[in-house]
Amino acid sequence: MGVATTMAREISREIGSKTREFYEFVLPAVDIHMTAREITVIVDMPGFAKDSIDVRLDGNALVVRARRERADGEETSIVCAQRPLAIDKRIRLPADAADIAESVGSARCEDGVLTVTIPRERRGTSIPVQ
Repeated sequence: MGVATTMAREISREIGSKTREFYEFVLPAVDIHMTAREITVIVDMPGFAKDSIDVRLDGNALVVRARRERADGEETSIVCAQRPLAIDKRIRLPADAADIAESVGSARCEDGVLTVTIPRERRGTSIPVQ
């Protein structure tokens, strides 16, 4: 194998790696809906089993992480835009941290779509006027 061929393969491998990292950062698609009572976050999770998904609340951000292995016999990926091997997404929620409950209300994954519901709390105390 010539030097040029080896260099071309290395460059191609590096570009593929950077492309995959970019898509893992940008993906997945996220929709956020908010009512007076709750925030609903909908996240596309194509190819991830529900037991491989970790959902956490960190202040006013929802953190979604997932990992999957390559399928048996899967060759080196050239383009990995729709089904990345890993997702590590921090989603800033549209409410003050004081309005968000300290725990996720519910999370379910159905047909590759993760739906997380977070109750909004009205914290604070009543101050009597004298």
